[in-house]
Amino acid sequence: MTISIERGGRWFHLARYHDFDANERGPQQLAAFLDLTIEDVFPISYDLLPHANGDAKALRGVIQAKPNEVLTREQVIALAVPRPARR
Repeated sequence: MTISIERGGRWFHLARYHDFDANERGPQQLAAFLDLTIEDVFPISYDLLPHANGDAKALRGVIQAKPNEVLTREQVIALAVPRPARR
């Protein structure tokens, strides 16, 4: 899940906890960008169902400041790099 927020003509692209630049583009930095506290920003709820067709689980949800489940480095890599098909 990624999210980008525009404010005053500037964009902030929230990094996921496993992104290389999470310390520069994390939840605390987003709160600072918005001149709010982290508690005022998170959780972020979204519902795109009125505007898009697709799986409701993907179009409606909540972004927490800290994820409920943290994947290991190996699990993150496995999601990004598909395994070759077995023959």
